[in-house]
Amino acid sequence: MDKLKSIAVFVKVAELGSYAKVANILNMSPQMVAKHISYLEYHLNTLLIIRTTRKQTLTHNGIIYYESCIKILKSMNDADDLMKELNHSPRGVLRVNAPTTFGVHQLPLFLTKFMKKYKNIKIELILDDQLVELADNKFDIVIRIGDYDNARVSAVVLQPYELIVCAAPEYLKSYGDLIEPTDLESHKCLLHSTADGPFLCSWNFMKNNITTSVVINDTFKSSNWNVLLNTAIHGLGIVLGPKSILDKEIKEGRLVQVLKDFTLPLKPMNAIFLEKSRSIVRVKVFLEELEKAFPK
Repeated sequence: MDKLKSIAVFVKVAELGSYAKVANILNMSPQMVAKHISYLEYHLNTLLIIRTTRKQTLTHNGIIYYESCIKILKSMNDADDLMKELNHSPRGVLRVNAPTTFGVHQLPLFLTKFMKKYKNIKIELILDDQLVELADNKFDIVIRIGDYDNARVSAVVLQPYELIVCAAPEYLKSYGDLIEPTDLESHKCLLHSTADGPFLCSWNFMKNNITTSVVINDTFKSSNWNVLLNTAIHGLGIVLGPKSILDKEIKEGRLVQVLKDFTLPLKPMNAIFLEKSRSIVRVKVFLEELEKAFPK
């Protein structure tokens, strides 16, 4: 006989005081209930239950054994619950694709905190600025900046990119400050060659609900925005980029924001995923933490 099963039957008999009631609850015959009790008594060489025609009561040894059995069953239930929790806890490999600039400057701190919190998740991060299809199952989550329109995927909306324009102090000393967006036409500008939308060849500024679009005569182009940032710091020209990154350079004096009285359109940012992946715990918690770290 299964001793653990016999212990569970014994505990029920001790609590209900009736073989018949226990048999009904456990879907077995009263005779089988009696066999489980007899098995334990034989194994322990002691009487656990006094049987009468009306009820069954515990002996002194039966009371002591009952208290121990309660602890045993609780430990077993706790162990089962722990295994269930582990089976549903975040674990495994999570493949993430993100834009290069965002991935280099803003993801490392987030990922460090995330992986300290979820120690059983491994991250594979791929950085590039190309459009990625989720359908090929190479990535669990793709972070993208800019508008997207794809009914086949789901998305968590993240904090949009606020854009500003900056230049090094030495550049402004040589070429002069800017008062109006149209002043950009006579300045050296640094452009991201793979940027989507109007930012590739023109920058749009707003003030008092009036938009001014300036066609940029680029001095230098690069497919990597980090190169533009560093060349701007070294005084090559004016760079357009995310305020969240450029603020650090401004604070440390390497760059100066220009055209402060004007704003540029926000660039939306989304964490894109297949809807069927939402039930995967590691995907779910990553999206939740990402949304907390970069709230819309």
